[in-house]
This record gives sequence, structure tokens and C-alpha cells, in this order.
Amino acid sequence: MSRIFPWDDIPDSNIVPDGIYQCQGISIEELRSQTGKLMYKAQMSVQEPVDYKGITFFEYFVIGDDDDLEAVNQDTWKKSIGARRIKSLFKAAQLPQVQDFDQIIVSFTGCMFLTMVTVQIQKDGDYKGTPQNRLSAFYKIGERSVGLQEKAKGPAAAAAKGALSAPATPASSAPTAPPAPPAQADSAAPAPPAPPVQEVQAAPAVGGATLKCTICNSDVPVADFKAHVDECLKKAGA
Repeated sequence: MSRIFPWDDIPDSNIVPDGIYQCQGISIEELRSQTGKLMYKAQMSVQEPVDYKGITFFEYFVIGDDDDLEAVNQDTWKKSIGARRIKSLFKAAQLPQVQDFDQIIVSFTGCMFLTMVTVQIQKDGDYKGTPQNRLSAFYKIGERSVGLQEKAKGPAAAAAKGALSAPATPASSAPTAPPAPPAQADSAAPAPPAPPVQEVQAAPAVGGATLKCTICNSDVPVADFKAHVDECLKKAGA
């Protein structure tokens, strides 16, 4: 008997709808951006919602700057938006607060945390007009409810399952990555293509009227959160 191929049920891309996802840390790798700046690539896999389990996210954190490419000076780390964001990831994952960075990286494998995922359209570059997932914030398990945002439960969720298409991710990874490193990760740095996103399921998403921006530590209305994060990154020149 011939097998049936479920055309309508298989998503066309790895892009996931806006929501809060529970992820498991896979690895953190030290790299250099195309402009020679020190940066780190974090790879994580979605665990919940179960409909998106296995989707992989890649997030880039640029630490170096034009005056200190290798981030040798402590002041470079203090000023870096990328350093603040990776710290928020480490705190959400409840990693040991030790100074040995290699030890922190090792402890990232297998850790569990939550991330807020949004869908954005690439505004310029080779992937202009392409949808991609952005990891807007990180939380400890229990700080938020896992699930899709209300607006993503209807047409948006369907779009993430079928209509959106993006460059395929490396065959070695089941899931997704932004077509190009997120804005905060130095637009010049290469990034794996984008499968799903980067963070879904069917529970109520974000609770409360406001969310805390991990870049400027401001409480921002939920409806304005995506625009606020983009503006913070833009001002920081990330």
C-alpha cells in the first residue's frame, strides 16, 4: 500500500508564531563577526509547545566593538548590548555565576529556560522581505506561561505553519535560525538560515499588561514590546 504524503499538514518553513517558548540549551560557540568582532552563537531547541518541539533557534551576541574587537577591556563588556543580552540568557537559564566563561558555556548544555519569540520581516540586505524569528527576551521557567500570543493563535499561527517561507537551515540541525544574525548581533556576521521560530504552542502567552525589556530594563506595554526592542537595538547601534 502506498504511503500518503500529508502536503497540507507539513509546515513550509521553520518560522514559529509570536509566543513564549520553553527551550533547552544545546551549545554556545565563540566566533568572530565579518568585521572581526568577538561574538557568541547560542543554539537552543524548543521543548514546548509540543507542536514546535525540535525547532532550533540560533542567537548571536556581539561583544567586541570597533575600538576593541576582541573585547579585551572590561569596559567593552560593560557597554556591550550583546553582553547584557547574553547575561540575561544565562540568568534565565540559572547558570552558575562564576567568572570562568568556559565553565559557563559547558553548563549551558541541557539547561532549561523560556524565551519570547517574535516574527519580523527582514528590512534590508540579501534577505529583505524574508520573515525571521527574533528572541526578544529570556525568562526563568515559571516566570511566564508557555504558549502563543492571542494574536498568533489564528491566521498568524497558520502562516507560521505554512505560508511563511525562509531559507532552509543546515541539514545537521532539525530547526531554525535567522537568515542573518539578528540586528543586535552585528548585521555583518553570517548566520544560519531560518527555520522556525526561533521560539510554539497553544497556551495563553504573555501575562500582564507590561513586559520588561532586558536591554534598557524598562516596563513596556505588551502591544508595543516588539517595536520597543527594535528601537533599543537601533539606538545601541547593534
